[in-house]
Amino acid sequence: MYSTSQRISAVFGLFTTVVFTLCAFIAATSWLFTPEPITEVSIRNVNVVKGRTAYQRSDKSQEYALLKFDLDYDLTSLFHWNTKQLFIYLVASYDTPQTTNEVVVWDRIIQQKTQAKRRVRGEKNKYNVNDINGSFK
Repeated sequence: MYSTSQRISAVFGLFTTVVFTLCAFIAATSWLFTPEPITEVSIRNVNVVKGRTAYQRSDKSQEYALLKFDLDYDLTSLFHWNTKQLFIYLVASYDTPQTTNEVVVWDRIIQQKTQAKRRVRGEKNKYNVNDINGSFK
């Protein structure tokens, strides 16, 4: 008769073989999957306004960029058997004399394939767009 440790070793060996085979199958199907998302962004309007920061206690005014944009996206090809949700975001980049800055302007979480195709018109930026120096000049 087999001992308890031999039985546990056999069950553990079977378990690791099954898990390894499943992982190899997942990796192989990932190479076969070629998503082709379709996106199009057009900027409608960019306004730079002056205002005060809400988190500072100074009277210093700062410039903010207010954006309006149109966004068309079809991300249904990204959903497959292992996709639970998508996190999409829109990044605006602008140049200063020192560096190039990138700021997240808008984001959305898509949890179903039915939400993965949409036309957004006249959307405003979700997050404040301001430079660390207080001016975009």
